[in-house]
Amino acid sequence: MIDSHAHLGALDPATLHPVLMRAVSAGVSAIINIATDEQTISHGQKLLIELHNKATPAIFLAAATTPHDVAKDGETFFPIVKQAVEKKTLIAIGETGLDYHYLHSPKETQILYLQKYLDLAHWAQLPVIIHCRDAFQDLFSITDAREFKVPMLIHCFTG
Repeated sequence: MIDSHAHLGALDPATLHPVLMRAVSAGVSAIINIATDEQTISHGQKLLIELHNKATPAIFLAAATTPHDVAKDGETFFPIVKQAVEKKTLIAIGETGLDYHYLHSPKETQILYLQKYLDLAHWAQLPVIIHCRDAFQDLFSITDAREFKVPMLIHCFTG
C-alpha cells in the first residue's frame, strides 16, 4: 500500500517514528509527504535525508501552495517549490487546486496559482495532486483548455 497524501510535517517529531512503524506494520510501503509551506518543505527535505535507507516506509515529497493559502503564501512559496523541482527533490506538485467552498483566497488568485503549478508540473514532467472543492467546472475548464496534459490525482473530492 502507498499513502498518497500525508502531512508528516504536522506531526510532533516525537510521534513521527511510532506513526511510521505503525504504517510499516499495516503494510504501507511508501508515503507521499505533502508540503504546503516553507516550514513543511524544509521538514520534508530533512526527513528524506534522515530516513534514507532506514526500515520505514519510503518517504517521497510533493509540494505546492494550497488553494486556501495562495493569497497569503503563493508569491513567497512558489519560488521555493520551483527550486525543489529543479533540485529534483519532489515527485509531484501538490496539493494545489481550487476551493470555492471556503474561499480563503479569491477565486482569481486560486486560478492563477493552479495555472502556475500546472505549468511547473508540465515543465518538470511531474504529476499534480489536486485539491478541488465545489469548483469542478472551473477545474475542468482550465485543464481542458491547456495545450498539454499532466497526470493528476484528485485528493479532495466533492463531485
